[in-house]
Amino acid sequence: MKRIGLLLPLPAFLILCVLLSGCAGPSPALPPEGSGANPGNMTIQVDSLAPGSTLPVEYTCAGAGISPEISWTGVPAGTQSLVLILHDPDAPLAGGFTHWLVYSIPPESSGIPGNVSPARELPGGGLQGQNGRGGAGYVPPCPPAGGSPHHYVFQVYALDTTIDTTNPNRSAILADIQGHTIGEGQVVLMFGR
Repeated sequence: MKRIGLLLPLPAFLILCVLLSGCAGPSPALPPEGSGANPGNMTIQVDSLAPGSTLPVEYTCAGAGISPEISWTGVPAGTQSLVLILHDPDAPLAGGFTHWLVYSIPPESSGIPGNVSPARELPGGGLQGQNGRGGAGYVPPCPPAGGSPHHYVFQVYALDTTIDTTNPNRSAILADIQGHTIGEGQVVLMFGR
């Protein structure tokens, strides 16, 4: 049996491998967990803070602990309701800590005023779901003293449905919005003590 071999110099072989690996094309970007939309097609603003900036003390456990004013733009046509989630993925708990969850926000709403009470129903519409302490309302960020600053992720979701749930915690809401998210936006702020 006669063997036919093809010998290529190493540089040519490496170039061929690189060219062939590019034929598959880029991998598609996956939207964030709990989402079915193109991430980032809405804009969310926390007061007038730039993304990545430090959350003012008045919104934390080191200050008055009041909720900040949140606004958003770019709500897509066909939106039936909105959801807002404030989550700290750096919290020393499995899955992080949910500081605020508001759902069933009317689609015509452009935001939530600052310093809202922990009442289940918000003025102007929307229901406050379960925070990481098991109650309704805003829980001010309070990372461990002396540690690294935590990331506070404010996310808004536009849905093609309304949510009717008896268990309005973050896991349940993320499950409910699966396949119903038609728009979303997020901003991340920092805070450390």
